[in-house]
Amino acid sequence: MIQHSVNTVAGGESLATQTAKILQNAAEKSQLVEQAIQEIAAASSAQAQAIEQINHGLAQVSAIMQTNAASAEESSASSQELAAQAQTLRQEVGKFKLNKDSSDDITCIEKFVEPHTEIVKSPYR
Repeated sequence: MIQHSVNTVAGGESLATQTAKILQNAAEKSQLVEQAIQEIAAASSAQAQAIEQINHGLAQVSAIMQTNAASAEESSASSQELAAQAQTLRQEVGKFKLNKDSSDDITCIEKFVEPHTEIVKSPYR
């Protein structure tokens, strides 16, 4: 009977030791899970900040595109206006008659026109 009690106590001690090891292992795994959760939270926060920066950048790109579109419309309107003015100017210049023998008149017109040609030259040609 004493031997049976000793065996029972030894079995209980073994179970207690195994239970302590299992609980220790569970505590270590719990710490690893907690650390992983903290890392995920930090990564999520960093991603949220990156997304916010991307959204801000896209808003800036959109604003620039709208500005460029407005500038393109203004440039188109200006080009059309300049074309109309050039046509009117051609018509007005066409009204003048020059004598073929009058080289002084041509020189006079060239002196007048030459300084003003810079105004209508395009940097894109």
